[in-house]
Amino acid sequence: MNKATVIIQARMGSSRLPGKIMYKLRNKPMLWHIVERIRVCKNVDDIIIATSISKVDDEVEAFAKKHNIKYVRGSEKDVLSRYVLASRSAKNDVLVRITADCPLIDPNIIDECINEFFNNECDYVAPTCRNGIIRGLDTEVFSKKTLIEVDKIAIDDKYREHVTLYIYSNPQKYRINKLILSTKYAHPEWRLCVDEIGDYRLIETIYNALYKDEGIIDIDNVIEYISQNEQVLEVNKNVKQKSV
Repeated sequence: MNKATVIIQARMGSSRLPGKIMYKLRNKPMLWHIVERIRVCKNVDDIIIATSISKVDDEVEAFAKKHNIKYVRGSEKDVLSRYVLASRSAKNDVLVRITADCPLIDPNIIDECINEFFNNECDYVAPTCRNGIIRGLDTEVFSKKTLIEVDKIAIDDKYREHVTLYIYSNPQKYRINKLILSTKYAHPEWRLCVDEIGDYRLIETIYNALYKDEGIIDIDNVIEYISQNEQVLEVNKNVKQKSV
């Protein structure tokens, strides 16, 4: 079976919610839950945490060492170069980008995106629905070869900060595939990522309601829970997504 390496983009220095990746959900850091969810993936056999050389990210390095997770430390602002650094120790030629502020990232979507990449001649795969998907399920798959090529030609700061922006901004140059998901994921107004304290409060509520000591929370259960308890969305309804 074809396998991929997941590179988790993780740092403590968030401008809006510093240290959020270590905020606790059921007594475990958010980053721990993300790693556990990725470990459920059938098509992933390699995980690397890509953090920065900033002193504050010593805590991320300590976390990786404690949990026996591969890690690299690179530029804080030039995230593209950090991914290239991580790719050098990647076990596989196919890479998956996940950010450390998505504590409900879905293993099934990751696996489906990897399958889509391997089953089609393409350079980049991401999931979507007709009107967008739930924020926090974002998954991007691309090859190490494409990443290294982009690193050489994408010089603008916006491309250095946003790893894949150059790829999907140039569909005439790269073969872009979109994995069309079930309409159950078609809730772009739902924020299951963590940028501000309101986002964290929503995720905390979901974890307190659904998390068991063994296994992970199934995203279908999350969708059902929110659909039946829409008032929980009030806590982060005014959080604005940062534009690229």
